[in-house]
Amino acid sequence: MKFRCCNHILHSINFMLKYIQTCNELHGGEIFYSADDEKNPPDCEEIMRRRNQLIENCKNGIYPERCKTCPQFIEQEWEDNQQITKLSIFHWLHCNCECEYCFQAKHRKGSTDEVQKSMYFDAYPVLKEMHDKGYLAPADKFQFEIGGGEVAILEEFPKLMDLMLEHGFYYAYVMSSGIAYSETITKMLQNPKTRFSVTISAGSREVFKRIKKRDKFEQVKENLKKYIEKAVDKTKVCVRYIIDEGYNDTEKDIKDWIDTCEEIGAQFLEISLDFCRGFEKLQGQPYNPHLKELVDYYLKECEQRNENNHKFYYSVDRTSELIFERGYY
Repeated sequence: MKFRCCNHILHSINFMLKYIQTCNELHGGEIFYSADDEKNPPDCEEIMRRRNQLIENCKNGIYPERCKTCPQFIEQEWEDNQQITKLSIFHWLHCNCECEYCFQAKHRKGSTDEVQKSMYFDAYPVLKEMHDKGYLAPADKFQFEIGGGEVAILEEFPKLMDLMLEHGFYYAYVMSSGIAYSETITKMLQNPKTRFSVTISAGSREVFKRIKKRDKFEQVKENLKKYIEKAVDKTKVCVRYIIDEGYNDTEKDIKDWIDTCEEIGAQFLEISLDFCRGFEKLQGQPYNPHLKELVDYYLKECEQRNENNHKFYYSVDRTSELIFERGYY
């Protein structure tokens, strides 16, 4: 059937801090559950009812206001199958570091090493029911990502990952600070379809403390070594670096990070601009040319190190590439 809609409405669901909705926090989206408005925990059938109603409204030309100007909200032939093919889980805040560039940090007070529940609702009961009732697409069409907050200190993280492993997936993306070691992450890394990411953003103890407000650089290195050693596909352990102006934005900072990656045996590196803060504060503003120079330095340095003996794969985050292509955030 031809109508105006998008893949997020038809096939995605996002568990955010207070809401269960179509899109993530940076883009907004239609809300199916709000912890602000409802005293009871999320109800799977009510969420699906509201989701189905939204789709029917789109078919009948009744469009959400916030979607009308979105470039992904287009008229075309859409398939009838409305199973959820993409799941995002970001429904908690507590973390064991305080990254300068984290857009979630503004919502919390300090860091913690304590394992805790989400502040507003548990995701597991709803997702278990979605899995049991066939609302999630089959494994060969299903993907998910989980971040936070810090996964290693989310109480329901082990149950959630066991459920995802039981359901099956063709791609999973798990994000962590790397400060706390997690047997659940190691378990996920036994599945080669899992990509695991630690954004260390530093190659020295001093820079790590400056950005993350924790003196845990050596601990993260040791944990990354263990994850890499135990992963069935070592290229799926991604060690990331977000360039944060005024904190880690020199060629020496980037060289130290690449040296650290070599030291711990990392086989996949990725660099990124601070685009989260960019989306919120810098929309429409040109980027600092120095940032492109740093990324070019990173690419050249990695290429040179790989010339005689391949050491690792390396990339630039796609959103950062788009910012460079269009010349602004």
